[in-house]
Amino acid sequence: GLSGNLIENKDDKEIGICDENAKKYLEMINNCGKRLLALVEDILDMSKLKEKKTDLNKETFDFKKAVKEVLSMLEFHVDLKRGKRFKKDKVKLINACDSILVEADRQRCTQILFNLCGNALKFTETGHVKVISSVKGGLLQICVEDTGIGIKENHLDKVFTVFEQADNASSREYSGTGLGLPLSEALVKLHGGKMWVKSVFGKGSK
Repeated sequence: GLSGNLIENKDDKEIGICDENAKKYLEMINNCGKRLLALVEDILDMSKLKEKKTDLNKETFDFKKAVKEVLSMLEFHVDLKRGKRFKKDKVKLINACDSILVEADRQRCTQILFNLCGNALKFTETGHVKVISSVKGGLLQICVEDTGIGIKENHLDKVFTVFEQADNASSREYSGTGLGLPLSEALVKLHGGKMWVKSVFGKGSK
């Protein structure tokens, strides 16, 4: 939108904004707009899934390449609430997937991967976020592993509940709508799969 154009042209004296405080507020407006748009899109997706109005457009694609694209996008990831840009020297993004052809809805798979990897990255200050794949019984099994803050055992049952985060303290410190994981789980089920989580508090999740 207009705020994005102003930020992109910040060095242009005629188009851009030169004042540092104005730049800061513009970035805040732009980020809030993106966050609101993402929330609206997630709500619409959840509504369609509940009403069983979501169709899959299946195609054959290389899963490892799809993961690579998602991790590349996350290298420019910004936590909208804390304003911290992802730094390669603190968190390593690892694509440990095999190059294998899968038949699925590529756009929805990208959405699932972005939600899972983005969520893992959000709660990981140091260490890694790793995507691992394996084939078992003719089915693709994907694991997103992180070295983040982890989840307490008594909060594990909340992670797939709409508009919920694992605990209130996390909700206050980390940005999020509580839609990403429930939406991802619903999309995985739509593909005929299932999703689960394992976590050790203070050490990470997968």
